Amino acid sequence: MKQILTPTDFSNGSEHALKYAATLATELNTSITSLWIDNSSSLDLHGEVIINEYKKDAKRNLNIHLDKIRKEFPGIEMQSAIRSGKVYKEIAQYAQTIGFDLIVLGTHGGSGFEDYWIGSNAYRIVSTAQCPVISIRPNYSFSEKGITKILTPIDHTPHTLDKLGLVIEFAKTFKAEIQILTLYSTPLKTINRKADLATTSAYNRIKEEGITVYQDSVNTSNITADILDFINKSNIDLLAIMTENKASDVSSMISQEAQQLINQCSVPVLSIKE
Repeated sequence: MKQILTPTDFSNGSEHALKYAATLATELNTSITSLWIDNSSSLDLHGEVIINEYKKDAKRNLNIHLDKIRKEFPGIEMQSAIRSGKVYKEIAQYAQTIGFDLIVLGTHGGSGFEDYWIGSNAYRIVSTAQCPVISIRPNYSFSEKGITKILTPIDHTPHTLDKLGLVIEFAKTFKAEIQILTLYSTPLKTINRKADLATTSAYNRIKEEGITVYQDSVNTSNITADILDFINKSNIDLLAIMTENKASDVSSMISQEAQQLINQCSVPVLSIKE
């Protein structure tokens, strides 16, 4: 992993996400790019002078935003970038063009402009970006301890194990434990056996990597509620989930469960494409 992208709208949420990205970059030995999207065409701004002043003001804030983090994390290479257009489309396209390995973004903010607000585009960014995305709520309190325990739900679906590679990379980097939660979402034993086989495969692979691993299971009729309940009881620092790999357009939205987890989860959510 070499590059992390952090979109900003200068809200508390995006500044919080940038700081979290810096804590990750310290351990992952990666650079950070803070990206601001100029979507002035969608705002009620009139006149060339006003629009130019708006852009200059944004550039000043972008530098202030980064300088503040540079002072706290002097060892990290940081730079800024500016693009114009629709927020979620430009973030996804820029990430793919440059080849970023990870996007870190805030899920809620306070800029005052709904269309311009990064948090309001979180679902679309997760849906359209081809690289993994970590979404973090502005009220999540993290410390120097970093990531100590990662939750990876396992079920019967074909791509449930695809997230393991990145989860293992994070666990090794942060010397974290991995918690497997097997989800039984049907009374059909044939289907549940597929979840059991996937769990055994995941458990053995993680053990072979020398990582401490735990396993629990839950019979669930509400996947989101049961995962969130488990997180609250188990000292989890990061939730890793799979999201569907659909076409990159406005109609391509992640599943309802993924949306709910990103919106409601008290800890950062690592979303990985199938």
